[in-house]
Amino acid sequence: TLAKHYGLEGNFDASFTQVDREGSSGILTQAGFITAHDPPIRTSIVLRGVKLRTRLMCQIVPAPPPDVDTEFDPATADLPQKERLARHREDPSCAGCHALIDPLGEIFESYDAVGRLRSKDETGSDVSTAGEVTDSVDGEIDGMVANAAELGAKFAGSEQVKDCYVTQNFRFFYGRDHAEEDTCSKARLAKSFADSGYRLKDMLLALTQTDAFLYRPVANQ
Repeated sequence: TLAKHYGLEGNFDASFTQVDREGSSGILTQAGFITAHDPPIRTSIVLRGVKLRTRLMCQIVPAPPPDVDTEFDPATADLPQKERLARHREDPSCAGCHALIDPLGEIFESYDAVGRLRSKDETGSDVSTAGEVTDSVDGEIDGMVANAAELGAKFAGSEQVKDCYVTQNFRFFYGRDHAEEDTCSKARLAKSFADSGYRLKDMLLALTQTDAFLYRPVANQ
């Protein structure tokens, strides 16, 4: 069923088989990840960009002003979403945030609303996957990228993204955000993750070895 969804050719049974897929880049191009917040029948460059900026880079994207019109101009309905957003960014009240998120989301336009590869978008226009990473913490991964695979390579080598991954696992595993007293636990997690060669299974084990897991804070009387 999964092979059919991705349009993979070959004979598959009920067991999982590792295969090469054009343009694949780990979790970034898994259908469940890139389409989790898309509208039902089309892609969303904006929502995909927000997800990358907040979930994988751990940066805050401000909410739009309460009076901003979040809908596209109907007169641009025949234009590719990338071009419509470029016009959207001409509005100074929108440009600041959209400059952070749109160039990231544009990288995934070769994936449709359910994560399958495509060469045409919803308007029938050729997709363009060129995008850009900007405003990373130390600028180490800033720059143009041609597609999702290039972005994946940048993220895989980024200290910011690795640290963000530790942070997100901490939040998910413990069901809360980290506090100042969790500094040592987070540092231990980061070291264990790095020492393991960034193996995700070892991250899960390390989460059970921190003070945050082993000890309960003493309540003030």
